Amino acid sequence: MAPLIPGHHITSAKMADMETLLGFVMDGKKHLAINHFLFENRTAELAYAWAAIEDALTNPQADCLLVREDDTEQIVAYLAVTRHYGSRYDMSQFKSPMKAPEGMVPAVFKAVMKMAIDLDQPVGEYMELSYIYVVPSSRRQMIGITLVEICEDRADWEGLPLIVNAEPIARPFFLKRGFRDIKHVNIDLRQWAGQNSGYGVFRMSTLVGPELDSE
Repeated sequence: MAPLIPGHHITSAKMADMETLLGFVMDGKKHLAINHFLFENRTAELAYAWAAIEDALTNPQADCLLVREDDTEQIVAYLAVTRHYGSRYDMSQFKSPMKAPEGMVPAVFKAVMKMAIDLDQPVGEYMELSYIYVVPSSRRQMIGITLVEICEDRADWEGLPLIVNAEPIARPFFLKRGFRDIKHVNIDLRQWAGQNSGYGVFRMSTLVGPELDSE
């Protein structure tokens, strides 16, 4: 049974929730420095985010959960956790030059894809905490921690490691939860930024969750 969150309940996300989830993803990514260079415009970024949410909602290996307020049914949090079987990438497709999707800057897209491949987990099954977001007004109420506990319990029950690819702003949250770093990749954003622009090295980290006792 899922842990209880006082004044809230957990439901499955549906296609009807897409607009709300799009707002969550865009708000969660607005401080992600690399996105300032990856997308040519906001329309392209919106299209990519929409497609990513749709993929999660239609993926039979993914569970997409919502936290709603009991009184208002307002959605205040979103979680996606996905089971993977080995590598997520067919490496043969990267032997020829990668073509950037419409609306993405080719050089930045190539760097991001290389980062994703370098962080990939090529062996065995695992659970990935793909996305988590809590609206600002509902933070510090244990909602985010409870959602992570759901992922930990599920991974432990299935005997699988729980993996998360964490952006810099999210990494401290997972470290406090007992996750540990197993890999990271750096991208120097200064290669695309103007001189003295304030941009530096962007780091994406792969962390694995704590081992839990399922007995």
